[in-house]
Amino acid sequence: MILYKYSSEAGIGILEDLCLKVTPPNELNDPFEFTPRSLNSTTRKHLSKMVDEDPEQFRTAYYENRMLAEKANVSFEDFLSRVRTMPRKLLSQTLEQIRMQLADADLDHIHKASNYTVVLSLSATCNSIPMWSHYANKHRGFAIGFDANDTCFHAGSQLLQVKYRARRVAFRPLEHSTEGERLQAQVEVISTKSADWQHEKEYRFLYLKDDVIRRKPPGFPYFIHIWPRTVVNVVLGCAVTDEFERAMRKVLSEKRFAHVKLLRATRHPHHFKLEIKPA
Repeated sequence: MILYKYSSEAGIGILEDLCLKVTPPNELNDPFEFTPRSLNSTTRKHLSKMVDEDPEQFRTAYYENRMLAEKANVSFEDFLSRVRTMPRKLLSQTLEQIRMQLADADLDHIHKASNYTVVLSLSATCNSIPMWSHYANKHRGFAIGFDANDTCFHAGSQLLQVKYRARRVAFRPLEHSTEGERLQAQVEVISTKSADWQHEKEYRFLYLKDDVIRRKPPGFPYFIHIWPRTVVNVVLGCAVTDEFERAMRKVLSEKRFAHVKLLRATRHPHHFKLEIKPA
């Protein structure tokens, strides 16, 4: 399976150094990366059960934030008793507070995940007009075609195909679930993006920060090693300069890249379409 990485001219260093940048989720273009939509399934019965099974979860989020903030002279034990028997108005307020806390946690998930996770984003297409514009310096750059099955990618997750939907992935974090169900929900969140991005036809690998290379300043970027055999082809943009094409041909003339095909994106004479041809 060949997947593509679009790049500006500066990305020629990927081939020279055989290093491919991977990115924390909160540094990607989409501010909704890794962002779920938690559903509040809490009821009075559920609250009572939560009090019985794990009362400490109420201490910081509810007791200290509400009772102590309001300087109410109520012990934690009395507060738990009130949770079980709270009147309808207070119950409604509590459920709304839970809903707001879940929403805040959802929006913060991208930052928490970025503390330990980095992403390699690749595309199944090399002829996307907006992709060339956005990621390859307005068609002046290039795209590298990689063998996505190569073992150099195996230090991370399995290859995930991104799904594009109108709504974020919903799940019920306050309900009991098995470890397998939680993992499946996490995979769905990680591999789901807004339909606004569907032209990217994205696939991705995930890596732990501890398992990749970190460069020194500036920027502290993260990288993974790739091998020459991983590179299948290189596609030049339709607006590439003669100077850059010469530089690319020089790199690909090295023995280690003898197997790599050099291609070119060209404008179709009649349609809004890019054709990929031998360079």
